[in-house]
Amino acid sequence: MLIALEQALDARRHRSLLSEAPVMPMQWIVIIVLAELLFLTIAIVHIDQPLATAASLLSLSTAIAVCIVLLLVDDRPFFRGRLCD
Repeated sequence: MLIALEQALDARRHRSLLSEAPVMPMQWIVIIVLAELLFLTIAIVHIDQPLATAASLLSLSTAIAVCIVLLLVDDRPFFRGRLCD
């Protein structure tokens, strides 16, 4: 029973250390640049069809927003919304 408790505490410490590893700023830059390139590509492909351009850009922007929010949550999982402690 003592071994199981030590293993559980060790696993908890390991998860806590993993949760503190941030997403590097270069990764955020790459994500934003790729999103901008996707927007530009869609706009160029559908330049003669404004309705198709609007629908495609709306669906892509929604997907990118969801991905960024998920990355932000994963980046700081225990952040409670306070800017100052």
